[in-house]
Amino acid sequence: MEQKNNNGTNNDSTYRTYNEILNRIKRNAGDWLEQPINKITRKEIEDFFNYEREKGYAQNTLKKDYQMIKQAFGIALERKYIQEDFFIGYYGIKQPKSIKKTKKVKAFEYADCIRLLKYLYSKEFKYSHRDEYLISIHCGLRIGEVLALEKQDIDFEKGLIHVKRTTTSDKDGHIILGNHTKTPSGERDIPMNELTRPVLSNTNGIILQ
Repeated sequence: MEQKNNNGTNNDSTYRTYNEILNRIKRNAGDWLEQPINKITRKEIEDFFNYEREKGYAQNTLKKDYQMIKQAFGIALERKYIQEDFFIGYYGIKQPKSIKKTKKVKAFEYADCIRLLKYLYSKEFKYSHRDEYLISIHCGLRIGEVLALEKQDIDFEKGLIHVKRTTTSDKDGHIILGNHTKTPSGERDIPMNELTRPVLSNTNGIILQ
């Protein structure tokens, strides 16, 4: 992890995610994790995954832990630290299935969107970040992309919003301004519409620093 972070393969946010996974594995593993990898038994790994499963971890959490341990054994086999990879083949250790039911995410329907917009524009909405929500909704931007907008990204003359970056997090989990969008295709120009322009004109520098 350190090497990939130092050479730029992984950014600080990815490094932090991997570190969180590793720390969780350390907390849940027994003494076997402190052994050389060629001394670890298949049963110890299977017991570990059963333990995490019984704790009720979500499927995504089990997947992350499984992938990290599987990758470690793959690297160990490649470097000839071990002679057998417990994850390879038909009888290899499979990713555990969570006992926790996956919650269905229900997307907003048209009527829900109308109710939300009416609330955001109403006098009843007394919270901060109203403009950020409206820009995100009207332009289809991630909230991190909205928060990362700068004055030079807004071209009122051409009616365009230049999306060039998003917020991210450093190794310690602090939110910082990133240098690029989440993916290369995320860098794009968004046309303003009749709803977007008034909101951007009304920010008074609150959003656009």
